[in-house]
Amino acid sequence: MNININHIAGDKKGYFTATENSVEVGRITYVMAGDTKLVIEHTEVNPTHEGNGIGKKLVFAVVDYAMAHGLKILPVCPFAKALFEKMPELRPVLF
Repeated sequence: MNININHIAGDKKGYFTATENSVEVGRITYVMAGDTKLVIEHTEVNPTHEGNGIGKKLVFAVVDYAMAHGLKILPVCPFAKALFEKMPELRPVLF
């Protein structure tokens, strides 16, 4: 499975998409709360691609982005929140 992750950023909102063969199979959305806090709102994976780690790849992409830009993350999305709880190595970027 060859998954590509792309970031589309607006002024205060943005999202990362996971695509396979140019078809979107997953998306994670966020909103900026001020200049230093990124709130993960929702993670969605196409049902035909569930269980393949796509949601995890999307969360990791947001974490990498936050680390590169000095941001803290507040995961309100249940999937992202559960992943942060399971993986202590992600917690340094938590708000």
